[in-house]
Amino acid sequence: NCRYCGLRRGNPTIKRYRMSADEIYEAALAACRLGYRTVVLQSGEDSLYDADMIAAIVKRLKKLDLAVTLSCGERPYEEYLYWRRAGADRYLLKHETANTLLYSKLHPDMS
Repeated sequence: NCRYCGLRRGNPTIKRYRMSADEIYEAALAACRLGYRTVVLQSGEDSLYDADMIAAIVKRLKKLDLAVTLSCGERPYEEYLYWRRAGADRYLLKHETANTLLYSKLHPDMS
């Protein structure tokens, strides 16, 4: 629940939604037909999208010959590796600061 982020969990004004695996595939297929060659899947740290679900989605999207970038928040290294083996091409992970005091202020629930 990072204090600086407009998408943070504690922001009550943002409209949130989830897409099923089939909806994600259909959106990616439409993008592919329009000539897009890469897709970004962004879930933040939503626990609904567990490692297996994300890996299955990545494998399915790779059959469309798309580059797949993931942005699913901070996860264990093993999950990053699992998704890479499933076909993910890139992972977006923000690094705001290495200053311990500032980090604790920005990320009050994390170490």
